[in-house]
Amino acid sequence: NSRYIYSNVVLSEEFYKERKLSEDSINKIVQFAKKSNINLFICDWSDNTQGIIECFERNGIKTIGVNKRFSKIETKKHIGKKFMELNGIKTAPYILAKTKEDIYEGLSKFGFPLVVKANGPARGLGVFICKNNQDIENAYLKLTSDILFPKQEEFIVEQYIDGKEIVLVSLWDEKNLLPLPILKDYKLRFEGNTGNNTGSMGQFFPFEINNEEAVLLDNYIKKLQKALRRIKANYRGAIYSALMFKDKEIYCLEYNMRIGLTEGPLFTIHSENEPKEILDALLNKKLDRLKLKWKNGKAACVNIVNKQYPEIIREDITADVSAIKEIEADDISIFSNANLKIEGEKYKSKGTLFFCLAKSSLNPIE
Repeated sequence: NSRYIYSNVVLSEEFYKERKLSEDSINKIVQFAKKSNINLFICDWSDNTQGIIECFERNGIKTIGVNKRFSKIETKKHIGKKFMELNGIKTAPYILAKTKEDIYEGLSKFGFPLVVKANGPARGLGVFICKNNQDIENAYLKLTSDILFPKQEEFIVEQYIDGKEIVLVSLWDEKNLLPLPILKDYKLRFEGNTGNNTGSMGQFFPFEINNEEAVLLDNYIKKLQKALRRIKANYRGAIYSALMFKDKEIYCLEYNMRIGLTEGPLFTIHSENEPKEILDALLNKKLDRLKLKWKNGKAACVNIVNKQYPEIIREDITADVSAIKEIEADDISIFSNANLKIEGEKYKSKGTLFFCLAKSSLNPIE
């Protein structure tokens, strides 16, 4: 007897032009929800930074998604870094930069390879691993020229940590932290794990770690839950930890305060729990009582995108996706970004064509 609304399906045209929603647009979405008798709003993307969760809550509609205050752990990387430092969570040494000269100051401190990150909303695309001066120049250009995301006023410059990287997504209900199975993520654009960094080009889970790593991960989860309780993180949703094992230590590279565009489909197709069971546990602060059940084997996905991705394209993009549609007959689930328009065998999209091809219960050979 519940009705749900997911934010991405109602984003207005202005979002794709300005990459943000106005207060008027947020109010229109809320009024639409009220007229439609919707009693749960799920928002798992950049709209959270503009107070959309708070607006729904003020109007008596329950929400799942991080609120404006705690979204800053993701969108302001230096706040996420301070959160880690204050709670005994290891992270890469860093400096906060505002100019190109500051970035080169970080280089003199950390050397190559050097990591340069956006210190503002960047949709998971604001990370650059620089191996030489030209890479630094390219990173600075993209960070300050509105190519991939809104122009950045500040940057994080940090030491490169090279090790075994994993992704841990956990659910949070204001009281309990429930970790989901470990994912292995591939972010580089081209075949053979090469090319530019993206939000994600594919993943699989569960990903196995050894006993020593499992102990480190368990200690990290306990620290994270204690930290979220200490700061009274009053939202119901998710926290995504990008983690690195190195030299018998575990480092948190950064946080996303959401499940993510490709993680969500994978968890959905591989879970044996009813969605309502998980949503009820989140809403009623009972994640500690929820027993997650998963299908046998692994779940994996490959993302298919337009050639310009991840750059922002403001005009319509058209693609023939007849070959992709044929894949559905092979038990592969297809997920796509919400602003697609279908015209016969062709899809139109403003900005990015994004398809996630996901399959569950895979054996190692597949």
